[in-house]
Amino acid sequence: MYYVKMTFTPSERVEITENNVEDMDMTDNIWNYLGCLARYGHIYKDSLIYDEGIFQAFFFMPELDSLDEKNCHRHILQGLKNIERKFAITVDVLGKDAVVNTVCSCGDSSWYILFARKNDAISPIYCGDCFKMIPAYKLSHIELPKDCQPELGWQADYKLIDKLWFYSSFDRFTYRQMSDPKSQLSKSGREICAAYEKALGKPFYYFLFHYNISGRVRKKCPDCGGDWILEKNIGYLSFKCDKCRLVSY
Repeated sequence: MYYVKMTFTPSERVEITENNVEDMDMTDNIWNYLGCLARYGHIYKDSLIYDEGIFQAFFFMPELDSLDEKNCHRHILQGLKNIERKFAITVDVLGKDAVVNTVCSCGDSSWYILFARKNDAISPIYCGDCFKMIPAYKLSHIELPKDCQPELGWQADYKLIDKLWFYSSFDRFTYRQMSDPKSQLSKSGREICAAYEKALGKPFYYFLFHYNISGRVRKKCPDCGGDWILEKNIGYLSFKCDKCRLVSY
């Protein structure tokens, strides 16, 4: 993960003053472009400031080439063209995230996992081979039946439910949403996994949360009742059901 500053410098034919800096026409294209980048998983935690006649956006991106044209959906490229009519754009990498360094470099993963946590600001798609994050835009070329990058919408829902569970003394309803394979949250996530698996032709598993406060182990898959305990852990994973496409730890 890299922390980046993107500078939007007005062209000579666009004059920014204190009177028009808040004009929606001046900032709409920038916000739309940043929003599209976030929607396809190119950037995270973005903010926009105005200072001395220029706009500056600050955000995290998973890879050094996250903004390269080869990785961008046509919607992003169109948004970029709209901005370049009024602004010159420069990108400066300010540094590498000292904590998050989990981007998959396998190149061709043999299987995938949909996984999220309450404080994550990265893609919810993980490589099953190395258990590191795969940027969502890596799969943006796949046309799914629903909205673009539906896993990012699912991730937002998951994070809210996870936070509610954590800050409400382990509420039963929110815990069930994350731990029951038949809950609405799990159902939505598993539908996304199934759609990607069909498109990729590779197994796509759903991570099922389990808080083992009592020391009891779920010896059987909570969906089909079959064996799912791994003889040897895969990364952090201790459980895997190939039939139901479920994993857990």
